[in-house]
Amino acid sequence: MKKVIMLLVLLPFLTAMTCDNDYDPENAPISKIFKVSVSPESTFTLQDTIWVEGIAISRFFDATTNDSISTTDKKVQSRLNIYKFVQPNPYLTAEGAVNKFKIISITGEFEPMSYCKNSNLQIFGELVPDAQYFSYKIGFKPLQTGDYIIDAFDGIMTNTNRHTEIAEDYPLYNHPDLILLDCSGAIGLKPESARAYFFKVR
Repeated sequence: MKKVIMLLVLLPFLTAMTCDNDYDPENAPISKIFKVSVSPESTFTLQDTIWVEGIAISRFFDATTNDSISTTDKKVQSRLNIYKFVQPNPYLTAEGAVNKFKIISITGEFEPMSYCKNSNLQIFGELVPDAQYFSYKIGFKPLQTGDYIIDAFDGIMTNTNRHTEIAEDYPLYNHPDLILLDCSGAIGLKPESARAYFFKVR
C-alpha cells in the first residue's frame, strides 16, 4: 500500500520531467529552404553538363524566441529528383533517370536515397567559409537523349523560365495538367510547380 501511495505522489513529477524532454515540433528551429537554379538553356547536347546550384541561409528561425539563430551544422541536406518523360499511359508520365546521367559534384555531396534510387538524390550543402549560407553545385552530364525534369522537391527553383512547355508534349489522359512520376506508386507533379525545371537533350 505504501508503494502505491508513493507512486501516486511521484507520478506528477515523473510526468513533468518526461514532458520537458519531449520534442515540440512547433518550437523546433525552422531552416530556410534551398533556392535552386539550373543552367538556363532549354536544350542541351550529350557533350553538355547541366549545372544545378542551391543556396540556403545558415541561420534558422526559432519559434520559441521568435528570432534567428546560427546553426552549428557543417552540412545541411536537401533533395533533388530527376525524371525522364515517357509516352504517357494512365499510370505514368515520367520515370526515374538518375542512371541517364553522369553526376559530378563541385560543392557539396550527393548520394542515392534508400528508396526510389533511380530518381531521388540526397544532396548535402556545405557551409561556406564566412558561415552565412550553405551551398551545393551538382553537375548532370547526360548519357541519353530525351526530355527531362529536375524536381527540387523541398526547394524552390529561381529560374525565370522553367520551360514548362516541354510538359505539354506529354499530356496525361483525363489529367493534362498533371505529371505522374514512377516513385513508390504514382506521385503527381504539376508543371507549374515552383520546384520543377524542364529541359531537352538532343
